[in-house]
Amino acid sequence: MEKKLQLFDKNGYVNIPMIMQHPATFIFIYGGRGTGKTYGTLKHFIRSHTKFIYLRRLQSQVDLVKRDDMQPFKTLNRDNKWNIQPYPVNKYVSAFFESEENEDGKLVPKGETLGLLTSLSTFSNLRGVDGCDITAMCLDEFIPELNERPIKGEADALFNAYETINRNRELEGSDPVKLICLANSNRIDSSLFMELNLVRRAEEIRKKGKDFYYDQKRGMLLID
Repeated sequence: MEKKLQLFDKNGYVNIPMIMQHPATFIFIYGGRGTGKTYGTLKHFIRSHTKFIYLRRLQSQVDLVKRDDMQPFKTLNRDNKWNIQPYPVNKYVSAFFESEENEDGKLVPKGETLGLLTSLSTFSNLRGVDGCDITAMCLDEFIPELNERPIKGEADALFNAYETINRNRELEGSDPVKLICLANSNRIDSSLFMELNLVRRAEEIRKKGKDFYYDQKRGMLLID
C-alpha cells in the first residue's frame, strides 16, 4: 500500500481522497502551509457525503472559527458556490449546514446536518448528540503554537473523544471512524506525538528523506 500511496494530486496539493482510502484508521498530516490539508479534507467530506466532526484543540479557537471571516468553509464556499455555515447546537457545539436566505434576508440552515464543530477541550459536552452516522473526525492544527496552553493528557482526550463516536463499530461489522489530524507546522515535538511515542518515528522519516510511514499494527499513518 505504501508504494501506491499518491500523496499529491496533479496540482501539487495533498491528495486527501487517495489518503482517505488508505487502510490506516489514524492519519497525521503535518508540514508547511499552502498544501491544501484543511481545504482538501473538508472538500472531500462534502463531496463524498461524509458526515464529520471538525475539531480544534481549544474552545477559544472554535469561537474564532465560528466567525464569518474565520470559518473553515469560507474559501470552499467561494470556490464551489456553496454556502455552508455553522449554527449553534449548544454553548460548545455547532453544526454545519448548507444555508439559504429566508424572507427577511437572514441565513437559515436547510437540509441535513453536514458535520459538527467543537473543541477537544470541551468534547464531553457532546454527550446527548447522536454520532452514529459520523464516519470521520478531523482535528485541525493538532500541533499547537508555542504560546498555546497545553491540554493535560491530550492523547487520552483525543482517543476518548474518538471512542465516544466510534463505539467499537468494528465489532458490529462496520468500518471504524477515520481520524485525520492536520497541522501547518514542521515541529514534531508536540504533546500528542510525545504521548503516542511518535516523535522518534517522525524524526526517522525526515532523516531518511521519506514522506510518510505506516504503522500497520497501530493503524497509524504519518505524512510529513
